[in-house]
Amino acid sequence: MTQSLLVLVPLRVEASALRTAPGWQVLRTGMGPARARSAAARGLALADPAAVAVVGVCAAVSPGLRPGDVVCASEVRHDGAEPVETDRAELLAAAVSRRAAPVRPTHRPRRHPRPGPPPPGLPRPHRVVDCDHADRHPRALAARAGPTVSVPLRQSLTIGRYLLRQRMHKNDKFPLLVELEPLYQCNLACSFCGKIQHPDHILKKRMPVETALAAIEESGAPMVSIAGGEPLVHPEVDVIARELIKRKKFVYLCTNGILMKKKLDSFEPSPYFAWVVHLDGMRERHDQFVEREGTFDKAVDAIHEAKRRGFRVNTNTTFLTTDTPKTGRDVLDFLNDELEVDQMMISPAYAYEKAPDQEHFPGVAMARKLFSEAFADGNRKRWRLNHTPLFLDFLEGKVDFQCTPWGIPSYSIFGWQRPCYLMADGYTQTYQELIETTDWSKYGRGNDPRCDNCMAHCGYEPTAVLAATSSLRETLRALVAAR
Repeated sequence: MTQSLLVLVPLRVEASALRTAPGWQVLRTGMGPARARSAAARGLALADPAAVAVVGVCAAVSPGLRPGDVVCASEVRHDGAEPVETDRAELLAAAVSRRAAPVRPTHRPRRHPRPGPPPPGLPRPHRVVDCDHADRHPRALAARAGPTVSVPLRQSLTIGRYLLRQRMHKNDKFPLLVELEPLYQCNLACSFCGKIQHPDHILKKRMPVETALAAIEESGAPMVSIAGGEPLVHPEVDVIARELIKRKKFVYLCTNGILMKKKLDSFEPSPYFAWVVHLDGMRERHDQFVEREGTFDKAVDAIHEAKRRGFRVNTNTTFLTTDTPKTGRDVLDFLNDELEVDQMMISPAYAYEKAPDQEHFPGVAMARKLFSEAFADGNRKRWRLNHTPLFLDFLEGKVDFQCTPWGIPSYSIFGWQRPCYLMADGYTQTYQELIETTDWSKYGRGNDPRCDNCMAHCGYEPTAVLAATSSLRETLRALVAAR
């Protein structure tokens, strides 16, 4: 028998997104049991493989699985016939875990389980994976090797449908995400921040829940980032998040992590919810950045606890002129490999006009050099970065384009901020007014000096998303990056 791997893939788009290795033989089977059975028989006869893998969108095993999960079959079923037990699932799961990240095997019972313990050698369940297709698909050891996608599948499909609707209705300006700022008050006072430089009577204001929900509903955006200030200072931020989740909005709650562990009981894990914790370097560097000792440790402790409770946890890291490729690699390696957060966002710092420190914001050339060197040696592909490939190309200087300020608008206690989250040239009371009365041609690199050194993802990620979805090549790049 040749030492090869036969990979069965139903769809062309799934095959295009697959990363292969020497010795792999990829065979498209087509959809449906009959085609799959015929293709598998043909492949087994011709390839004589040492092992067989089925690859697809969660391999159709269970809606509870996510891309990146590995399933080792402990039983094979076929058209109602007596199940065929396999006796190598545990060994295979162990081998996979040694070649990749550590694997936690999970025994998944049948829809109508037989009495008694799991088959010999199988561990008892760490978590139960439900299966709507239990009559056709194998009971499994689901081995989770950690998050491997830049955007969850459900979110990708939702955004794709949303973009399609906008094109069908010929809308040329629409929000992908709204930056919701229900307050400006913060429990830190960072010198690089331009959001908290307001008088006390403004810092004491809190956005009512109904006002926040009405603004998001009017905009129609599928995603919401709750920022500030420090959102967890708001007494009803958990209510805002919960109500947005009920409306099937994808909610990112940004926090410095100081209050996060204390507030976890007010939130529930959901595929529509993720924490975004700001970590701007390793311990000494981060605490210096936020100007308070011990903040790094509190944030890391909160992340550990949130992950233990089943929350999705992302991070956001801002880079200054004092950063180097090494400091960037150090923190991203830590977040990716040790802390094992779900996704990471990165961005050069923006020179807020109101920020007390104006000396450490990087320009375009410096930022491109920093990211191109930090991304070297395969780091860009290895890190779980929550960005499109085109935006990462932009950070490296491989491509250049204008920002799309209306793609991620900002709504605060003052109203809709013109033109974007980073600049405040006035406010409107409705989203429609923002879109219709703002002269968007005035903004962007070459049009406004304040934009010349901006590379922030709130302006350029929407451009990258729109460009990627307009190109088959870039769409496939995004699929490959999502693995």
